[in-house]
Amino acid sequence: MTSLTKRPGGPTAPAPAISEIIERHGAWTVLGAALVSLWQRRRRPAPIEVDTLSDHMRRDIGLPPPNDPRPRPEAILIGSELRVVSRRP
Repeated sequence: MTSLTKRPGGPTAPAPAISEIIERHGAWTVLGAALVSLWQRRRRPAPIEVDTLSDHMRRDIGLPPPNDPRPRPEAILIGSELRVVSRRP
């Protein structure tokens, strides 16, 4: 997110500009920090397997227990509207 500050004599601009950061810390330091941030991997959390959730957690997110004999509802996305339709066995 870019923070905006009001500067005298001009409109709002991103602060601080890259040239100001280089003046303050030096070109090599800024380049090194940029390269390190590019090389660092951002790990995504592993996907959750629904079959491993407890019955309590399944109820909390709106899923029936795994041994439930009732037909399971299916949610489908039509345009930007989420519709729940019942699947017949």
